[in-house]
Amino acid sequence: MDLKEILGRIDKESIVQQHNRSIFVKECIRDELVTFQSTQYHVSRWNQDWAGERVKYAEMLADNWRRLLDELEGMPLGE
Repeated sequence: MDLKEILGRIDKESIVQQHNRSIFVKECIRDELVTFQSTQYHVSRWNQDWAGERVKYAEMLADNWRRLLDELEGMPLGE
């Protein structure tokens, strides 16, 4: 082999390696974006569920206070 052939092969190998690396990087970035988006969905769902449970608890607590008030209204005031 002469020098030109060796340099040509090195350049071709370098081009192939760079191309493979760029594909690998793109795939990694895509996977990271998919994971990030999935994580965002999970966090959003968790927050929605948590807020819904807090609303249910607040409504239940308000209902308890309403029932207590209804019971207290029937009590004598001593006037």
